Amino acid sequence: NYAVTQEAGLFNSALPLLHDGPPGDDYGRWESDQDMLDSAWLVVEANDSHITLLTVQRTYAQGAYQPEEIAAMNRLVPFIKQTVVLAKKIHQHPEAAQTLSGIAELITDPAFILNNRGTMVTANQRGEQLLDQESCINLRHGRLYFGTDQLRKSFFKAMARAAATVCSEDSALPETLIVKRHSLSPLVMTIRPLEHNEILSGGVLVTIVDLKARTLPTADEIVKYFPLSAAEGKLCEGLVAGLSLKKIAEHHHKSEATVRSYLKQVFQKTGFNRQGQLISAILLSTLR
Repeated sequence: NYAVTQEAGLFNSALPLLHDGPPGDDYGRWESDQDMLDSAWLVVEANDSHITLLTVQRTYAQGAYQPEEIAAMNRLVPFIKQTVVLAKKIHQHPEAAQTLSGIAELITDPAFILNNRGTMVTANQRGEQLLDQESCINLRHGRLYFGTDQLRKSFFKAMARAAATVCSEDSALPETLIVKRHSLSPLVMTIRPLEHNEILSGGVLVTIVDLKARTLPTADEIVKYFPLSAAEGKLCEGLVAGLSLKKIAEHHHKSEATVRSYLKQVFQKTGFNRQGQLISAILLSTLR
Protein backbone atom coordinates (compact mmCIF):
# COMPACT_ATOMS: atom_id res chain seq x y z
CA ASN A 1 0.00 0.00 0.00
CA TYR A 2 2.89 2.35 0.72
CA ALA A 3 4.92 1.50 -2.40
CA VAL A 4 2.11 2.23 -4.86
CA THR A 5 2.07 5.85 -3.67
CA GLN A 6 5.77 6.35 -4.46
CA GLU A 7 7.60 7.51 -7.56
CA ALA A 8 10.03 5.32 -9.48
CA GLY A 9 13.38 5.01 -7.74
CA LEU A 10 15.61 2.39 -6.16
CA PHE A 11 15.17 -0.73 -4.01
CA ASN A 12 14.11 -0.30 -0.38
CA SER A 13 13.66 -2.65 2.55
CA ALA A 14 10.09 -2.98 3.84
CA LEU A 15 11.08 -3.42 7.50
CA PRO A 16 11.46 0.34 8.23
CA LEU A 17 7.77 0.72 7.37
CA LEU A 18 6.86 -1.33 10.48
CA HIS A 19 7.86 1.62 12.69
CA ASP A 20 4.49 3.13 11.76
CA GLY A 21 2.71 -0.03 12.93
CA PRO A 22 1.96 -3.45 11.33
CA PRO A 23 -0.07 -3.11 8.11
CA GLY A 24 -3.07 -5.18 9.20
CA ASP A 25 -3.89 -8.88 9.45
CA ASP A 26 -2.57 -9.69 5.99
CA TYR A 27 0.97 -8.94 7.17
CA GLY A 28 0.62 -11.33 10.08
CA ARG A 29 -0.42 -14.18 7.76
CA TRP A 30 2.36 -13.34 5.31
CA GLU A 31 4.86 -13.36 8.16
CA SER A 32 3.72 -16.49 10.02
CA ASP A 33 2.13 -18.74 7.38
CA GLN A 34 4.73 -18.09 4.65
CA ASP A 35 7.71 -17.59 6.99
CA MET A 36 8.48 -14.19 5.41
CA LEU A 37 10.48 -11.51 7.22
CA ASP A 38 11.35 -8.74 4.77
CA SER A 39 10.65 -7.55 1.24
CA ALA A 40 12.87 -5.46 -1.03
CA TRP A 41 10.55 -3.31 -3.12
CA LEU A 42 11.21 -1.27 -6.23
CA VAL A 43 8.88 1.04 -8.14
CA VAL A 44 10.16 0.51 -11.67
CA GLU A 45 7.91 3.12 -13.23
CA ALA A 46 4.75 4.98 -12.27
CA ASN A 47 2.34 7.40 -13.92
CA ASP A 48 -1.30 8.44 -13.64
CA SER A 49 -2.58 5.22 -15.23
CA HIS A 50 -0.38 2.43 -13.87
CA ILE A 51 2.54 1.37 -11.71
CA THR A 52 5.13 -1.36 -12.24
CA LEU A 53 6.29 -2.73 -8.89
CA LEU A 54 8.87 -5.44 -8.19
CA THR A 55 9.24 -7.10 -4.78
CA VAL A 56 11.70 -9.77 -3.64
CA GLN A 57 10.86 -11.53 -0.37
CA ARG A 58 13.19 -12.79 2.36
CA THR A 59 12.43 -15.57 4.84
CA TYR A 60 13.42 -15.64 8.51
CA ALA A 61 16.22 -18.06 7.68
CA GLN A 62 17.61 -15.60 5.11
CA GLY A 63 17.35 -12.63 7.45
CA ALA A 64 16.55 -9.00 6.75
CA TYR A 65 18.04 -7.17 3.78
CA GLN A 66 21.36 -5.54 4.65
CA PRO A 67 22.39 -2.13 3.23
CA GLU A 68 25.11 -3.70 1.06
CA GLU A 69 22.56 -6.14 -0.39
CA ILE A 70 20.17 -3.32 -1.25
CA ALA A 71 23.09 -1.46 -2.86
CA ALA A 72 23.95 -4.54 -4.94
CA MET A 73 20.33 -4.88 -6.09
CA ASN A 74 20.27 -1.21 -7.03
CA ARG A 75 23.01 -1.89 -9.59
CA LEU A 76 20.41 -3.98 -11.41
CA VAL A 77 17.80 -1.22 -11.59
CA PRO A 78 18.86 0.10 -15.06
CA PHE A 79 18.57 -3.44 -16.46
CA ILE A 80 15.18 -4.00 -14.82
CA LYS A 81 13.88 -0.76 -16.33
CA GLN A 82 15.29 -1.80 -19.72
CA THR A 83 13.45 -5.12 -19.46
CA VAL A 84 10.14 -3.35 -18.84
CA VAL A 85 10.69 -1.14 -21.89
CA LEU A 86 11.55 -4.20 -24.00
CA ALA A 87 8.35 -5.96 -22.87
CA LYS A 88 6.31 -2.95 -23.90
CA LYS A 89 7.96 -2.83 -27.31
CA ILE A 90 7.25 -6.50 -27.94
CA HIS A 91 3.58 -6.22 -26.95
CA GLN A 92 2.88 -3.18 -29.10
CA HIS A 93 2.96 -5.42 -32.23
CA PRO A 94 4.18 -2.91 -34.85
CA GLU A 95 5.90 -4.16 -38.01
CA ALA A 96 8.47 -6.85 -37.25
CA ALA A 97 11.54 -5.07 -38.65
CA GLN A 98 10.72 -1.87 -36.82
CA THR A 99 10.09 -3.72 -33.57
CA LEU A 100 13.30 -5.75 -33.73
CA SER A 101 15.35 -2.69 -34.65
CA GLY A 102 13.86 -0.77 -31.73
CA ILE A 103 14.59 -3.63 -29.32
CA ALA A 104 18.19 -3.94 -30.51
CA GLU A 105 18.81 -0.21 -30.05
CA LEU A 106 17.70 -0.44 -26.40
CA ILE A 107 20.52 -2.88 -25.65
CA THR A 108 23.58 -1.03 -24.36
CA ASP A 109 26.15 -3.51 -25.73
CA PRO A 110 26.75 -4.34 -29.41
CA ALA A 111 23.81 -6.56 -30.37
CA PHE A 112 22.70 -8.62 -33.36
CA ILE A 113 19.40 -10.41 -33.95
CA LEU A 114 19.70 -13.45 -36.23
CA ASN A 115 16.95 -15.71 -37.54
CA ASN A 116 17.04 -19.46 -36.93
CA ARG A 117 19.13 -19.93 -40.10
CA GLY A 118 21.84 -17.63 -38.75
CA THR A 119 21.11 -14.76 -41.16
CA MET A 120 21.29 -11.23 -39.79
CA VAL A 121 17.88 -9.64 -39.22
CA THR A 122 19.04 -6.43 -37.58
CA ALA A 123 21.90 -4.97 -35.54
CA ASN A 124 22.04 -1.96 -33.28
CA GLN A 125 24.34 0.96 -33.98
CA ARG A 126 26.95 -0.32 -31.51
CA GLY A 127 26.97 -3.67 -33.27
CA GLU A 128 27.52 -2.06 -36.66
CA GLN A 129 30.38 -0.01 -35.22
CA LEU A 130 31.98 -3.15 -33.78
CA LEU A 131 31.87 -4.87 -37.18
CA ASP A 132 33.59 -1.85 -38.73
CA GLN A 133 36.33 -1.82 -36.09
CA GLU A 134 37.08 -5.51 -35.47
CA SER A 135 38.96 -7.88 -37.75
CA CYS A 136 38.09 -10.99 -35.70
CA ILE A 137 34.34 -10.62 -36.42
CA ASN A 138 32.76 -9.52 -39.68
CA LEU A 139 29.69 -10.00 -41.83
CA ARG A 140 29.73 -12.24 -44.92
CA HIS A 141 26.65 -12.96 -47.01
CA GLY A 142 24.45 -11.74 -44.16
CA ARG A 143 26.05 -14.01 -41.54
CA LEU A 144 28.51 -13.39 -38.73
CA TYR A 145 31.94 -14.72 -39.66
CA PHE A 146 34.88 -15.29 -37.32
CA GLY A 147 38.63 -15.35 -37.77
CA THR A 148 39.33 -18.88 -36.51
CA ASP A 149 37.88 -22.23 -37.53
CA GLN A 150 37.39 -23.25 -33.89
CA LEU A 151 35.30 -20.17 -33.10
CA ARG A 152 33.28 -20.54 -36.32
CA LYS A 153 32.44 -24.14 -35.46
CA SER A 154 31.58 -23.30 -31.85
CA PHE A 155 29.31 -20.45 -32.98
CA PHE A 156 27.46 -22.56 -35.56
CA LYS A 157 26.95 -25.35 -33.04
CA ALA A 158 25.54 -22.86 -30.52
CA MET A 159 23.30 -21.43 -33.26
CA ALA A 160 22.03 -24.93 -34.13
CA ARG A 161 21.23 -25.67 -30.48
CA ALA A 162 19.43 -22.33 -30.12
CA ALA A 163 17.33 -23.01 -33.23
CA ALA A 164 16.52 -26.51 -31.96
CA THR A 165 14.99 -25.15 -28.74
CA VAL A 166 12.13 -23.69 -30.80
CA CYS A 167 11.03 -27.21 -31.77
CA SER A 168 11.73 -28.94 -28.47
CA GLU A 169 11.01 -28.71 -24.76
CA ASP A 170 14.63 -28.00 -23.86
CA SER A 171 15.36 -24.95 -21.71
CA ALA A 172 16.47 -21.97 -23.79
CA LEU A 173 19.71 -21.29 -21.91
CA PRO A 174 22.24 -18.73 -23.17
CA GLU A 175 25.72 -19.80 -24.20
CA THR A 176 28.88 -17.71 -24.08
CA LEU A 177 31.96 -17.84 -26.31
CA ILE A 178 35.25 -16.03 -25.66
CA VAL A 179 36.63 -14.20 -28.72
CA LYS A 180 40.37 -13.66 -28.36
CA ARG A 181 42.11 -10.68 -29.94
CA HIS A 182 45.82 -10.12 -30.53
CA SER A 183 47.30 -7.75 -27.91
CA LEU A 184 43.79 -6.71 -26.81
CA SER A 185 41.33 -7.79 -24.13
CA PRO A 186 38.98 -10.59 -25.23
CA LEU A 187 35.41 -10.11 -26.32
CA VAL A 188 32.63 -12.03 -24.55
CA MET A 189 29.93 -13.11 -27.01
CA THR A 190 26.65 -14.36 -25.52
CA ILE A 191 24.12 -16.25 -27.67
CA ARG A 192 20.57 -16.18 -26.28
CA PRO A 193 17.83 -18.23 -27.97
CA LEU A 194 14.72 -16.29 -29.00
CA GLU A 195 11.50 -18.26 -28.84
CA HIS A 196 9.00 -18.24 -31.68
CA ASN A 197 6.61 -15.29 -31.41
CA GLU A 198 4.56 -12.90 -33.53
CA ILE A 199 7.56 -11.02 -34.86
CA LEU A 200 10.23 -13.71 -35.26
CA SER A 201 10.13 -17.43 -36.07
CA GLY A 202 12.85 -18.29 -33.60
CA GLY A 203 16.46 -17.19 -33.78
CA VAL A 204 19.07 -15.75 -31.46
CA LEU A 205 20.14 -12.52 -29.83
CA VAL A 206 23.92 -12.12 -29.93
CA THR A 207 25.47 -9.54 -27.59
CA ILE A 208 29.17 -8.74 -27.33
CA VAL A 209 31.01 -7.20 -24.38
CA ASP A 210 34.56 -5.83 -24.51
CA LEU A 211 36.36 -6.83 -21.31
CA LYS A 212 38.80 -3.91 -21.42
CA ALA A 213 36.80 -2.14 -18.72
CA ARG A 214 35.91 -5.29 -16.77
CA THR A 215 37.87 -7.97 -14.98
CA LEU A 216 37.23 -11.67 -15.50
CA PRO A 217 36.32 -13.55 -12.31
CA THR A 218 39.04 -15.42 -10.45
CA ALA A 219 38.71 -18.96 -9.12
CA ASP A 220 38.17 -17.60 -5.60
CA GLU A 221 35.30 -15.39 -6.79
CA ILE A 222 33.70 -18.22 -8.77
CA VAL A 223 33.59 -20.64 -5.83
CA LYS A 224 31.75 -17.98 -3.78
CA TYR A 225 28.81 -18.27 -6.20
CA PHE A 226 28.94 -21.98 -7.08
CA PRO A 227 29.44 -25.07 -4.85
CA LEU A 228 32.83 -26.00 -6.34
CA SER A 229 36.18 -27.14 -5.00
CA ALA A 230 39.30 -24.99 -5.41
CA ALA A 231 40.51 -27.14 -8.31
CA GLU A 232 37.11 -26.92 -10.03
CA GLY A 233 37.14 -23.15 -9.53
CA LYS A 234 40.54 -22.92 -11.25
CA LEU A 235 39.16 -24.95 -14.15
CA CYS A 236 36.23 -22.54 -14.51
CA GLU A 237 38.59 -19.57 -14.31
CA GLY A 238 40.47 -20.98 -17.30
CA LEU A 239 37.29 -21.68 -19.28
CA VAL A 240 36.05 -18.13 -18.76
CA ALA A 241 39.43 -16.84 -19.97
CA GLY A 242 38.93 -18.79 -23.20
CA LEU A 243 41.50 -21.53 -22.56
CA SER A 244 41.08 -25.05 -23.89
CA LEU A 245 41.07 -28.02 -21.51
CA LYS A 246 44.52 -28.93 -22.81
CA LYS A 247 45.90 -25.47 -22.00
CA ILE A 248 44.27 -25.51 -18.56
CA ALA A 249 45.82 -28.91 -17.83
CA GLU A 250 49.28 -27.68 -18.88
CA HIS A 251 48.96 -24.50 -16.81
CA HIS A 252 48.09 -26.40 -13.63
CA HIS A 253 50.43 -29.35 -14.33
CA LYS A 254 47.56 -31.82 -14.52
CA SER A 255 46.69 -34.47 -17.07
CA GLU A 256 43.96 -33.61 -19.54
CA ALA A 257 41.99 -36.62 -18.27
CA THR A 258 42.05 -35.16 -14.74
CA VAL A 259 40.83 -31.79 -15.99
CA ARG A 260 38.03 -33.49 -17.92
CA SER A 261 36.99 -35.28 -14.72
CA TYR A 262 36.89 -31.88 -12.97
CA LEU A 263 34.65 -30.55 -15.75
CA LYS A 264 32.28 -33.51 -15.36
CA GLN A 265 32.03 -32.82 -11.63
CA VAL A 266 31.36 -29.11 -12.31
CA PHE A 267 28.53 -30.02 -14.68
CA GLN A 268 27.01 -32.31 -12.05
CA LYS A 269 27.20 -29.65 -9.33
CA THR A 270 25.90 -26.74 -11.42
CA GLY A 271 23.29 -28.55 -13.52
CA PHE A 272 24.77 -27.43 -16.85
CA ASN A 273 25.95 -29.78 -19.57
CA ARG A 274 27.76 -27.46 -21.99
CA GLN A 275 30.80 -25.26 -21.50
CA GLY A 276 29.06 -22.29 -23.15
CA GLN A 277 26.14 -22.45 -20.70
CA LEU A 278 28.52 -22.78 -17.76
CA ILE A 279 30.62 -19.79 -18.86
CA SER A 280 27.48 -17.72 -19.40
CA ALA A 281 26.18 -18.51 -15.91
CA ILE A 282 29.54 -17.70 -14.30
CA LEU A 283 29.82 -14.34 -16.08
CA LEU A 284 26.21 -13.40 -15.32
CA SER A 285 26.84 -14.15 -11.63
CA THR A 286 30.26 -12.55 -11.20
CA LEU A 287 31.03 -10.00 -13.93
CA ARG A 288 30.90 -6.38 -12.80
